[in-house]
Amino acid sequence: MFYVFHGLCFVCSCLFLKNKILGEKKGGHTKDLVWAISHKWYVQSQSTNILKLHFNLFNKNKLHLFKLFCLLLMCLGMQDVDDFFEHERTFLVEYHNRVKDSSLKSDKMTRSHKKNCLLYLLFIYRFFLKVSELFDKTRKVEARVSADEDLKLSDLLKYYLRESQAAKDLLYRRSRSLVDYENANKALDKARAKNKDVLQAENTQQLCCHKFEKISESAKQELIDFKTRRVAAFRKNLVELAELELKHAKVIVSFLL
Repeated sequence: MFYVFHGLCFVCSCLFLKNKILGEKKGGHTKDLVWAISHKWYVQSQSTNILKLHFNLFNKNKLHLFKLFCLLLMCLGMQDVDDFFEHERTFLVEYHNRVKDSSLKSDKMTRSHKKNCLLYLLFIYRFFLKVSELFDKTRKVEARVSADEDLKLSDLLKYYLRESQAAKDLLYRRSRSLVDYENANKALDKARAKNKDVLQAENTQQLCCHKFEKISESAKQELIDFKTRRVAAFRKNLVELAELELKHAKVIVSFLL
């Protein structure tokens, strides 16, 4: 309705100015008036008077204005004679409305993503602050765990690595002593067969036998002690290590909670 009223006002203004020009034509002011009408400042300066005249003309000539109103409505609903321009007009109106709606929705989406960005930044700040504190506390616990593992497990394994190597060397010496004892027995048998250097062969055989028996006895006792100490040490250290790691794990869980 606003556009209709505006159109009526414009038509009435044109009619009023036409009558004004024709009425003042005899006075010789026609050219000056036409020149003034062509300028915007004149229309703006006379806007108040024109509006008053609009209502006066509306009261004086209602039938004429009604015809102009009908003509304006026909112009608004009229289709273009050229199909191309009619199609373009329809398309541009629809396109403009769609683009306007999409622009509003796009701005809303952009603002939402910007808010999400700020929320993510705040979340990251708080998250990494908490995580850094957690990692610092966990680092200290892991240092204690490392020290306990080094003391209770690594040192134990290194110690019994050397002990097992010593036990292997002991068995190797016993095996070597056994070979010497067997060779001495063979040499004694050959000496008795030849009846030559029998006394020397017997002394060598007895010495090798005594050495073999002595190393066998000591090796047996050492191996038994090694087994007993090994089992007890591993049981003790592994149990203590498990208790310490359980304690440290509870501390880490308390940090997470």
